[in-house]
Amino acid sequence: MKPVTPPAIPKVDPRTARNLLRKAFRFSAGSLPSQNQIRTDHEKYLLETPIGRDFALVTALGIEFKIHSMMLIGGPKMLQEGLYPGGAPNLSPPTLVNLPPHFHPMLVDRIVCFLYRGSYSIDNFSTTAPLPHATHAPDSSSPEAYRIPNLPNHMFHLHMYALAEELEYDALLSAAHAKLYQLVTYRFTPQHLKELVDATFAPLGSATRICKDEQGYLQQLVAVATLTQEANHWTDAAKEEFVDLMQLEEYASFWEMCKILKEQNQDLLASVPKPKGPSKEKVRKPRHGVQKKAAAKTDKKSAALTKALKTLTTDGGKDMDMEVD
Repeated sequence: MKPVTPPAIPKVDPRTARNLLRKAFRFSAGSLPSQNQIRTDHEKYLLETPIGRDFALVTALGIEFKIHSMMLIGGPKMLQEGLYPGGAPNLSPPTLVNLPPHFHPMLVDRIVCFLYRGSYSIDNFSTTAPLPHATHAPDSSSPEAYRIPNLPNHMFHLHMYALAEELEYDALLSAAHAKLYQLVTYRFTPQHLKELVDATFAPLGSATRICKDEQGYLQQLVAVATLTQEANHWTDAAKEEFVDLMQLEEYASFWEMCKILKEQNQDLLASVPKPKGPSKEKVRKPRHGVQKKAAAKTDKKSAALTKALKTLTTDGGKDMDMEVD
């Protein structure tokens, strides 16, 4: 007999009198939409609808992201200037831009999301649809070609920051910086922090340097991360591991910045509470008479357990598994 599927409960408009009365009298009721929810729903609709998309971001792999050109206004200055030079109306605006190879499709997908939602995440790349906002991909391409292999989260945010620099996209710069801050001031391994040092302190134009960081905000962030990890999270072994990783002369500028920040912020660092060691549990003294009863009970259990073990070891020499709770 097939299970009977219950009928779907019809969705009730929260504006009905019944719902409003339930809400007024503090009964369970449907929520009225907030201003934030209304705005979020509209952003989601714009991001998903094909209506009115008049401009395309085309990657070097031929993957297209068609968007509404109006979303570029007040966003990436480089793209806005290409559409509206000097802020003047453009009677024949371009319909696409061919992005250079380092604009990887996964990064562009996150930029498109940020254009509409004001945020991006890197945890919703599925195997079947790694580029949820792409509108066209060549028939010969495979989903694996869209992925950036072995790219940890902190490096992904650094690449987003680098593209934001190139696009002159201040809001995206701030978002990527904030996401990096959230990562590096929680729990971060010495090896991962070294990767950030390499990517931000290496000479401009080198293979390991990712961002220009003309104002030095990323370098300051990495130095702050080091001081935070040392004060709040790392054990002595982790601190020694990090120092061992950073022995080369090329890291002198990094250590110098850490030294300067320590000197400039002695008041803050001095007020940081020291990490607490393992707490000692208080041993409660048993009440009168309880201790003797507990001891007698323990002796009784021990005798029973000894008898059981003796029985098992003399049971024809067989091996047996036993779990003692």
